Amino acid sequence: MRLGEIAILWLAPLLVCGCAQPPLPQSASPLVEKGAVLRYIFVPGQRTRYVLRSGFSSQTPGAPDAVISVSQEVEITQTILASLPAGGARVGLVVDRFKAVTSTPGQPSVEFDSGEDPEGTHCPTELRGMAALVGKDVEVLQYATGEVQAVAGLAAIYRQAANHLSPTELQSLEHFLRELSHKPRGLFGLGVSFPREAVAAGRQWISDRGPFPIFCGQQVYRCRYELRDLSGEMASIEFTDDSGEAKESTESTWKPLWTTRVHGAISFDTEKGLLSQMRGESTTYLQVAGKMELRSKTAWELSLLNEGSLTTDSTARSSGENATKK
Repeated sequence: MRLGEIAILWLAPLLVCGCAQPPLPQSASPLVEKGAVLRYIFVPGQRTRYVLRSGFSSQTPGAPDAVISVSQEVEITQTILASLPAGGARVGLVVDRFKAVTSTPGQPSVEFDSGEDPEGTHCPTELRGMAALVGKDVEVLQYATGEVQAVAGLAAIYRQAANHLSPTELQSLEHFLRELSHKPRGLFGLGVSFPREAVAAGRQWISDRGPFPIFCGQQVYRCRYELRDLSGEMASIEFTDDSGEAKESTESTWKPLWTTRVHGAISFDTEKGLLSQMRGESTTYLQVAGKMELRSKTAWELSLLNEGSLTTDSTARSSGENATKK
């Protein structure tokens, strides 16, 4: 499989946007007797820095040695621009730095670091989408339950990139941005869906929206969450999904063409109302000669960049409050 096919895997449909919700409390509720009401807390001006690391590999069916691999590292700053009456917030996201290494059989490895190449001059075409986000302002609307409704700022990124990218590179970027506009939750996997009611350890809930980064490259239609533990201020949550599957009809039976399995764990700070860490892994199997063979595998980890990553900017707070009044 050619390196160019990676983009198709990354940009496979991931998530489905949520629908409008009634007002929710802006802050997280304390632990109650029956469990906890899990909520994001949005403080205008608050900035949180994350790092998202991932490793992706794909192999050609019938050729186990023909493996393509991609490793990525994305540094992200999240800023709460303004809180909204409906229990949500306008959230700004900026990619501070993007690094990647790609490896293809029979070809030398390709490395990219936006810190050394801020214009993305030597960035492979397949990575143009993420590289184009470096240093650009993207804004999403997020509710206290984690639902992400909209994303703004992508059109400006496209217009700026159109001035210096080739038609082929621009087409790759356009595809990437279009996917983000339809599935804003998949930007970095920062959104986790919480139920409206209190949950206790061992309780499960299902959402058609999973916390999967867009480059995860899997078709995920439903996610099953389970609150595993409430230790002090930290909630430990596991998530799984095995509903991604395609089948074909053969006479009177249906046979799977491919199937996807996803699982991972989340740490959520109930006092601060923010995602502390997430680890996940997804695998896709493809039917070859009557049996299922490994097609691709992705592992990722999202974590706070450092303990000092949570700050409050008085200037951002003021601008956020002013924006809310307008």
